[in-house]
Amino acid sequence: MATPVPFAQRTIPVTSNAGSLSTVQVVTVHGQTAVADAYKKAVVTHKEGIANIDVDVITKYGVVHIPIPSPPTMTSALKPISLSVQLYGSTATVDDVYLLCGEEVLFSATGLAQSASFSLPIPPGGAYAIESGLCLMLGIKGHDTGGFTGGVISLLCAAVVFST
Repeated sequence: MATPVPFAQRTIPVTSNAGSLSTVQVVTVHGQTAVADAYKKAVVTHKEGIANIDVDVITKYGVVHIPIPSPPTMTSALKPISLSVQLYGSTATVDDVYLLCGEEVLFSATGLAQSASFSLPIPPGGAYAIESGLCLMLGIKGHDTGGFTGGVISLLCAAVVFST
């Protein structure tokens, strides 16, 4: 029996609208990797592969960082083409998403108000020599619901899809 290849290391040949062949790589991480921002605090607790993220009850906003490891080495620079975030049982919303490489913002989307799992296409842009990994930053907004101020996001995993 063949040894299975981890999902994050699979390459998938695809045909684009132009008809050319390119390679796609998906890099996924568990919610367990989420860490709270030092300034826009959220409380992150980990349980069974999930990160439960509680937003600040006063500001009703918190930020978490999800490190995305470097994709396996490829022969050319990579282009991030989409990202996805898998959520479960959320009482808050993901309002802002930033994909960072060091201090450089590769992609951002704001005003999303996502309380369930979602995917976002990343508009065509430059290719990047990603050697140090990426960071997916989520801005989470709490809401006043039933006398409770704040909210919780249960983060299962996040993924970034790259193309050559």
